[in-house]
Amino acid sequence: EARGTHVIPFDHTVFFLVRKTDLDKYPQLLKGFGDYDVNFLEFQNDNRKGDMVAHNPDVVFDAALAYCATWKALVNFVAYDTALSDVGLRCLQDVPYLLNLEITNTRCTAAAFKNLKNFPNLANAGIGAMKDGKTLLPALSKSKILHTINMSKLDLTDKDVIPFANVKTLV
Repeated sequence: EARGTHVIPFDHTVFFLVRKTDLDKYPQLLKGFGDYDVNFLEFQNDNRKGDMVAHNPDVVFDAALAYCATWKALVNFVAYDTALSDVGLRCLQDVPYLLNLEITNTRCTAAAFKNLKNFPNLANAGIGAMKDGKTLLPALSKSKILHTINMSKLDLTDKDVIPFANVKTLV
């Protein structure tokens, strides 16, 4: 149980571990952070030992992400092996400065990424193992600001990636 406040410099990384049972009971847990408190939010299921934090695959609930939509400093959002769905992802579509969005092996579908105008500043995208992820490739290849894209586990062919040959911003 945390009490009081503590100032954390902007360039520091803070790992926030929430037990599944706590998030089940208190999906509003992320509400405790203010508009400018968080610039990088990552949820993952990683059972490796070392510096990584181990999470249960169903830790991330869409209701918990509803509070992130007002975060003005959020520029990076990553979700690996979680139960995040399109409902939760839509909570992030109005985050004003979202630059990096990596969604890998979640319940999100291509429908959540259907229109790139929902993420006008998106420079880096990850759609690994996304249901219907291949259907996003034509829209992503038309982006004028996309620098990197992760298309892992999409069963792509050479023909699928040809449109990206003309994307001048990709590195």
